[in-house]
Amino acid sequence: MYSYTGNMAAFLNRNRPDIGFASAQAGFVSGDFKRPMEASSSSAYTLATGGIKTIGRYRFLADFSYRKTYDKRLAWSAVQDPYEGNPFIWADSSSGDWDRDHIYATAGMATLLRPSLRAGIKADYNTGSGARTSEPKPFYRIRNISLAPGLVWNITPSDELGVDGVVTFLQEENEIGFYSKSNVLLYRLRGYGTFSRSPFVSGERRRRGTGWEGGLHYRRSREKYDLLVSAGVSQRNEDVFEGVARKQVTGYYTGTGFKGLLHFSLGDVHRGKAIRILYTRRNGYADDVVFNAESASYASYSVELNLAAWTTAGQGRRSIKWDITPSLGYIAGSDHATGMRFTAAAGGGTAGVTWRRQLTERLRIRIQPFAGYFAAMDHSFSVRNDQVIIQELVRPDYDYFSRRYAKGGGILGLEVTPGKTRLIHSVSFRSDIRRAEKKQSGSRTLLQINYLTYF
Repeated sequence: MYSYTGNMAAFLNRNRPDIGFASAQAGFVSGDFKRPMEASSSSAYTLATGGIKTIGRYRFLADFSYRKTYDKRLAWSAVQDPYEGNPFIWADSSSGDWDRDHIYATAGMATLLRPSLRAGIKADYNTGSGARTSEPKPFYRIRNISLAPGLVWNITPSDELGVDGVVTFLQEENEIGFYSKSNVLLYRLRGYGTFSRSPFVSGERRRRGTGWEGGLHYRRSREKYDLLVSAGVSQRNEDVFEGVARKQVTGYYTGTGFKGLLHFSLGDVHRGKAIRILYTRRNGYADDVVFNAESASYASYSVELNLAAWTTAGQGRRSIKWDITPSLGYIAGSDHATGMRFTAAAGGGTAGVTWRRQLTERLRIRIQPFAGYFAAMDHSFSVRNDQVIIQELVRPDYDYFSRRYAKGGGILGLEVTPGKTRLIHSVSFRSDIRRAEKKQSGSRTLLQINYLTYF
């Protein structure tokens, strides 16, 4: 239940043993089926370790990971993530390769305050930096810190009510300074088409903000069924500054969100079925100090339904699980200065199966193929003042969301238990291919290898 709600108090489960883990991951993604400010290809390498430990009345969670990323042929992007929501970003008229280093750390604790009341708190820390390896050389560094307290009250032995919250403090700093013989232009984007540009020598940008989330859930758990209903709201407020000696505000950004979840399962580990309905909504608004008014906005909505059924046989030596996940999505963006507006509504779904089998006393195999298809059901695009940012960034983004495409892939995994110990070694290979219809062209391929050990 912790994985669905994020409430740290729900992490207090005495039936789960203490455990530690270490993992290594290498991944590669490439292809032209992408958004315009994404890299043509990217390689990422991650090392992680952590674990769960119970000491008296307290249960602790900790993990740490380091991620190294190499992006190739990344254009129009001079910030850490141009698609995180805030439209007040930097972009320049050249492209190049990027090197990035990020560290993620999590520490959490849960305890029993009373026989019917559990409490928990979790802290997340993310810091990192990245830079382009060719002229011009934009550079960023980020620092995000969040605290997430939570409470769970057992109304009856089978009913519980939980409440949780998250407060986040974020900061991103950008620098650009170069000498180049080419005529490189810096674009200061202030919306989805609104911008100012100029030849640039050096500059600094700072994005800072706070965010909060609040959630509530109800759970009823009996021997043969489990019901979970949860809802959460969020808001983030950010200010963007520019300048070297004297920093001035260039824009304000406000983002809001809502998430609702219904999950119901019937059965046990040997045989069962489940249904999950997830609804998410995101809205964003940009206030430009130049116009002293709202300059741009966006909205996205999605509904996802997951149907699953599973069986286990041979005293746990064989298991199979079927999944079907249809979904609907809608996205809209507008820019007031250019008169740009686009909408795209899409639907589709994926289907997959997870098959596990104990090959020998110490070796288990997992095969997990999946396939899906998505299509834009309705879409529109209009603009009053067409210009370079509309042509290079906004229109291609609209084309990305209005494509029809198929996806497929799978996971092949092996688990080895050496001797009569708790130690488990797991190796898995994953592939994921997306291909647009012939008239629209484009494909994107993900390849990944993972190693994980439990101890």
